Amino acid sequence: MCISKEGEKFILDLNMYLMIGGKNEKEVKEFIEEAEQHLILGEKEGKSVKDIFGDSPEEYAKSVEAELPYDKKGVLNLGFIFIIGLVPWLFLNQLNYGSYKTSVLEAIGIPLILVVYLAFILLFAKKFAFKNIKFNISIYIFSVLEMVALVAVGLVGQNMEQIELFSEPTVRIIIFVLILVSIIIAITLKTTAPIFPFLINMPKILYYFFGLNLGNLDTVALLIGVVLMFIALKIETNSSPKVN
Repeated sequence: MCISKEGEKFILDLNMYLMIGGKNEKEVKEFIEEAEQHLILGEKEGKSVKDIFGDSPEEYAKSVEAELPYDKKGVLNLGFIFIIGLVPWLFLNQLNYGSYKTSVLEAIGIPLILVVYLAFILLFAKKFAFKNIKFNISIYIFSVLEMVALVAVGLVGQNMEQIELFSEPTVRIIIFVLILVSIIIAITLKTTAPIFPFLINMPKILYYFFGLNLGNLDTVALLIGVVLMFIALKIETNSSPKVN
């Protein structure tokens, strides 16, 4: 028997809440499986999610969170993976077909904005885990603020003194290493997300590895990269296991 839409949403929200809380992935998975079976049996008897888990999903999630141990090692591993995954975005976005140049403001400001953005996303995801409308509104508002901040830093930074950090041959080596590391992470986590920055910045990669300067086709190639990214994301989402 399949779980109702209400039940499926509750299970997914509960799983997200516990994972963001730094709980052990294996223990969370085992608990979620038990909760699913409990939900299936309850719904067979005509009970709703509230009948089975109580009137407040948040209070139930908090009580479960208190029982499960904090997985410090797992959190550190996720933090390390995030940092490794963030580097390609930061590095490739700063490239401008040649040596790697940046201003002090961009070198400090852009990573800081992205880290703060992720921190708030995680905060919102947990705070509004069972309140989709509030979560979506919060994400939308903060995403707009993030984009404004990034554009502001970019506009101001490009008028500041540019410091050359890496020569073009060194840039080529760094990109190659980043691609290898991202492929390893993608295989390990079974996700296409680590390859997204390379798809978005495909024109730059073609330039550094094959000497292709796309010129007027640069924007077209960028759009193709964006389309490929969304196709990969769509395929991955559709192939993800469903809650039964």
